[in-house]
Amino acid sequence: MEVQIRRDSFETAGRIPPAEMKWLRSLYSEAQNEQSKHAIAVAAATAAAADAAVAAAEAAVAVVRLTRHGAGIPFRSLDERLDAAIKIQAFFRGYLAKKALALKALVKLQALVRGYLIRKRAATTLHCMEALVRAQATVRAQKSKSLNHRSYMSNTRAFEAKVRWQSVPKQRRSNPVRGSEFRSERWRWSSRELA
Repeated sequence: MEVQIRRDSFETAGRIPPAEMKWLRSLYSEAQNEQSKHAIAVAAATAAAADAAVAAAEAAVAVVRLTRHGAGIPFRSLDERLDAAIKIQAFFRGYLAKKALALKALVKLQALVRGYLIRKRAATTLHCMEALVRAQATVRAQKSKSLNHRSYMSNTRAFEAKVRWQSVPKQRRSNPVRGSEFRSERWRWSSRELA
């Protein structure tokens, strides 16, 4: 699981603090560096495999050269044949040894690269998790702060309203709308009685 961060996501994330933004940009550049290192490792492994193939071809050429009878002249004695067989075996064993060594080196190189990449990926994942935890803590703190502020403001407003209400004399505390309705009803009764 490689971390892929798009460059345009940095511009849209306006709520990220500058320190977090700097860390995310460095993470993006690290991901690009990891991809280039992986490509270099693959190229090195391919070169090692190509060297092994070249060694195999050279051994095959040597075998063909030694098994030819040299312009149609047959071997003169049994000793020449044994010498030729020993040379062929030596070339072939050398070829097998080179191939085994190249494969062993290739396997070691691949193990090193994979181990490095896995450790780097684990470190990147850990950094991402830490950033996520920090972001969650920041959001929780801001939410708690805003809730505390709202609670404080509502308590302050309620207290101020209570103080204002108590500062008004009891005679003036009646609701002015209710009082005007009551007066208009009394006026209607009095106008009916006169008629």
